[in-house]
Amino acid sequence: MGTDLLAESAEARHIFVLADRISGLPITRLCAQGPLDQLTATDVAQPAVVATSLAALAVLRERVGKFEEALRGQRLLAQVGAHAYGLRGLAREQQR
Repeated sequence: MGTDLLAESAEARHIFVLADRISGLPITRLCAQGPLDQLTATDVAQPAVVATSLAALAVLRERVGKFEEALRGQRLLAQVGAHAYGLRGLAREQQR
C-alpha cells in the first residue's frame, strides 16, 4: 500500500519515516511487505492510511508545482486549458 509513492518522492519517504517513528510501528515495512492481517489491524491500518494519503498529497503537490513551472512562458491557450482543469488553482493553494 503506497509503496509506489516512495519511489516517486523524497517527501513521501520522509512521511513514512515519520509514521514509523511516531507510531512506533513498522508502517513502511508493513505497507510494502505485509502480512495483510497485520496491516489491516486497526492500530496499524489507521496510521498506514494517513501516511499513504499524505504521501500521495506530497507527490501530487510536487507534480502540480512542476506543471505550473512548465506553463510559465507558454501560450495563453495552454494556460487557459490548465485553469479550466483546476490545475493552476491547486498550485496556487499549495503556495499559500
